[in-house]
Amino acid sequence: MSKSFRILNSNLNAIFSFRKYIWIFSIFIFILIFKIDNLYNESNSLQCIKIMFYGPINLSDNTGEVFIWSIYQFYLLYIVGDYIFKEFSMRNTYTIGRIGSKTKWNSYMQISIFLTCIIYYFFGFVIEMMGMIILNKSISSVDILNILNIFLILTISSYFIATTYYIILLIHKNHSLAFIMIVIYAYLSIMFGAALNIDIFLPINHGILSKHYFVSFGFGISYLYLGILIIINLIIINKIMSKKDIVYYMN
Repeated sequence: MSKSFRILNSNLNAIFSFRKYIWIFSIFIFILIFKIDNLYNESNSLQCIKIMFYGPINLSDNTGEVFIWSIYQFYLLYIVGDYIFKEFSMRNTYTIGRIGSKTKWNSYMQISIFLTCIIYYFFGFVIEMMGMIILNKSISSVDILNILNIFLILTISSYFIATTYYIILLIHKNHSLAFIMIVIYAYLSIMFGAALNIDIFLPINHGILSKHYFVSFGFGISYLYLGILIIINLIIINKIMSKKDIVYYMN
């Protein structure tokens, strides 16, 4: 257990730097300031959290929501992508030798990526909740349970995006290309989901809060759908990695 803790702690230290923490705080403070006019009209913290993380319904009618969603979503992807790329290009020889096998190395990477998503949104929600306290918004036990639901769907959705990025990177060996492909995939999902009314079938749209409230599909469906897709992604990752020479895979 202590060895696992040390490995995960080392990974998280490699992921988060002081500069990245500053950027995370800056992004969520910016979101709070950007939406502060809308917050004054709401009576409780749950409605305020919905406003903060509402996200885009489509690309053309609510450009502000597209901008805000893109900032916090793609910066998390950058953090995860930067870590994965460094693991493959610089740290893998040392880390695999210390852990003992590619399978264990990949498992620790996946846990670290998931923990990164949790930590990222934890800081985001803490900052936004502090804003709610400053604005004197009420917080009840019911609000906390619903806010936790929002926190979980954002975390799981972002982890799905991270595993999809991982697969693209394993195939193309190009960090920038993988990032650009995910961005294009996300915007196309938003556009076609709204235009063709197929949001419920598009994985990324399950992590966009506005889709749940505007299109009216529940969080339970999203948990199940994203959970299945994440398992499929992890199986694909394991199969690709078992056939690749990871030590000198990406330079």
